[in-house]
Amino acid sequence: MSDNHSFGRSLPEEERPVVETMATISNNFNAINRSGSSDVQHLKELSHCFEQLYMSSEHSDVTLLFDDGTKIASHRLILAVRSTFFRAMLFTGFQESKQKIIALPDTNSTAFRAILKYMYSSKIDFTGVELDILLEYLSLAHRYDLTQLMTAISNYFKEILKNENLCSILNAAFFFQLSELIEYCMQYSDKHADQLLDDPSFIKLTGDSLKELLARDSFFANELKIFNSVRTWFEHNPTRGDALKTLLELVRMPLIPQNELLNFVRPTGLVEADDLLDAIAIQSQNPQQIPFRGCKSLDTNIIPQYPSAQPLSREQSRKYTNDEENTSVFYVDLGKPFIINTILLEMNWKSDIQGFSYDVHVSMDDNRLENWTLVADYTAYDCRGLQRVYFEDRVVRHILIKCADRMATRLEAGRIEAMHSTETMPVDPVSKIIIPQQNIATVQCDARVVEGVSRCRNALINGDITSYDWDSGYTCHQIGSGLIMIQLAQPFIISSMRILLWNCDDRFYSYYVAVSTNQTDWMTVVDKTNEECRGWQELLFDPLPVVYIKLVGTRNSINEVFHVVHLEAPSSVPISIK
Repeated sequence: MSDNHSFGRSLPEEERPVVETMATISNNFNAINRSGSSDVQHLKELSHCFEQLYMSSEHSDVTLLFDDGTKIASHRLILAVRSTFFRAMLFTGFQESKQKIIALPDTNSTAFRAILKYMYSSKIDFTGVELDILLEYLSLAHRYDLTQLMTAISNYFKEILKNENLCSILNAAFFFQLSELIEYCMQYSDKHADQLLDDPSFIKLTGDSLKELLARDSFFANELKIFNSVRTWFEHNPTRGDALKTLLELVRMPLIPQNELLNFVRPTGLVEADDLLDAIAIQSQNPQQIPFRGCKSLDTNIIPQYPSAQPLSREQSRKYTNDEENTSVFYVDLGKPFIINTILLEMNWKSDIQGFSYDVHVSMDDNRLENWTLVADYTAYDCRGLQRVYFEDRVVRHILIKCADRMATRLEAGRIEAMHSTETMPVDPVSKIIIPQQNIATVQCDARVVEGVSRCRNALINGDITSYDWDSGYTCHQIGSGLIMIQLAQPFIISSMRILLWNCDDRFYSYYVAVSTNQTDWMTVVDKTNEECRGWQELLFDPLPVVYIKLVGTRNSINEVFHVVHLEAPSSVPISIK
């Protein structure tokens, strides 16, 4: 490049163009006011200057040629800075690096103009642009490695998504592997499955897109309608015979009533007779194997009509309890199948109780007791406050809660919520007890301090680890004649704890920790009776179900009182094995 070239020679500051070198362009485009001075705004002016450069052929050093004969003058340096595609083409020895006119075959010139303007100015307007051109934008952004633009187009597709354009957008999302856009389209499809099946654009889905839709448990629609839609899709895509077999396997034949299988599915000749017989056999002999579909609403209570559910009458309860005495039964019909993984319960009692026990069952058919699946069994544990029941995703129509009411009259009502939650906890597959990953010994999680002396009843579990002194902020007991006990809201499988011993001076303590599920059978999990302990204590032990935690001090080097400021179960910080 010669010294008198406007992009290379040194100019007075007042005449200097926006772009001087490749590094300058790159830095300016990524620069955001880092000086902290609120009166400096360079990016808008920079964008405007580059936009003017785009609109002018001044100083251009390359011409881009398209199949329709369109020619667009451009600047190699701008193209290279903004796109790795053009950088490789123009500056790494390819023949295009020496050509004045470069052909861009199979490229829509109208779409390219908008993309080129974006490469100069970082501005683009999607308003009023036809879907086909928007898809061209996406294709070019992918080709030229404009990742921010691809994200912007994906976000715009989410805004304009509707039944008529979903299939085209979903196909593009799969082609370019835009995972967030794929999931957004899938969730939209779940909510509008019936309308999507009726929309004429359904036949435009690629085989891969259709496979992903049909494989989802949450793609909830009449199964015969799904079958007919697959048949219609194949009629308009006859060359995709290779995909038809897989698509038909994804249609859940056991969900189609027997008379419809025989009268509507069999005459099409698309399904083998043995497959029809297998579906009928599952319906009649193994209904628990039916692969149900269900509606899925993330983090939304699907039974708001049960803010205060009443237990069934004794006569109604007998259907589910086998005449068990002192058992209150709550039954909820969701109205249609839903995919859920969380049930929240809160019982209202006529008088104060220390704890209650219960179990939870779910089903798609409440006419046969053997169809109910147990998802939580806390009949052997003391529970209190809000109950959280987590389980693997299941398609559910009916919920059954059996609560032990020892006096048969104290349980007044209950608040019941069900949802598919994105914030669950792991559950032990055998005991069906939650394995928490965060501290659940808190007031917010309905834990409480049962025994121990403190100016504030729940100081031990209120989360405050800084506001303590000689007179307050701790829980204590007299060594040799007392203890500190915490009750959790429900059983949890725990393998770690963290406690903060009072440490306003240099004293030390000795103590032990025991746990129980019923206040009768205790197991010592940590024994520090022969150690001199100060400050934070990180405690590890074998995982086991816990409802009650007992802290017992055996020594204080200064006096006869054991002081604890804070308890976590499990520990909120990782504990290394020493």
